[in-house]
Amino acid sequence: MSNVAECYDIIVLEWWEAIRRRPGMYIGGTGALGILRIIRDLLDAAQDASAVEIVLQDNTISIQTAATSPSIAPCPRSGVPFLLEACTRLPMPVDEPPTLALSEILDESVNPAEFRRVPQVVPVLAIANALSSDFRVSSISSGIATTFFFSRGRLIRGPESLSTTAPDGLALLFTPDLDIFGDAMPGVHLIAEVARDIVCCTRSTIRVA
Repeated sequence: MSNVAECYDIIVLEWWEAIRRRPGMYIGGTGALGILRIIRDLLDAAQDASAVEIVLQDNTISIQTAATSPSIAPCPRSGVPFLLEACTRLPMPVDEPPTLALSEILDESVNPAEFRRVPQVVPVLAIANALSSDFRVSSISSGIATTFFFSRGRLIRGPESLSTTAPDGLALLFTPDLDIFGDAMPGVHLIAEVARDIVCCTRSTIRVA
């Protein structure tokens, strides 16, 4: 495989490198609206929350959700292992349940394979991770916050567990990478409008620190 890649000058990218090279393919652009798309998708991923607090401080967006469990809706898997997986890989289309046995040939005698993306695995955490200079994800349960620290797609350290008074749920901290977005940042009124649309059935608070 390496000889073929060298022959055709093929560069094999890590998943975060592909996102960072062409962010517009994933979020539509690298301006304020691109950041707003990430915020919208992060809120949408935590839509099972009973309360959401968004804090804007300098160039950083913090999202704190209060939920019945530290999970990402609608994923049935919850907790720390899933968060690490969701932040460090993009979901791939899968054939589930399998429509073709390994020995079968796709022709008129068999049903066409229906490959589809598993809806429970949300790609936004991986995308936000790849396009951040600082990305932190905490799963909060029973007074313990288990946190992973990422930057530009890579795990920097974690998990780290600390006591907290925050309610059970999910805490996210996203700092857009200046190399990708420059000084772009959506206005508070736009973030508030998106938050109202996404978490319309919950109690949401937005404040500037």
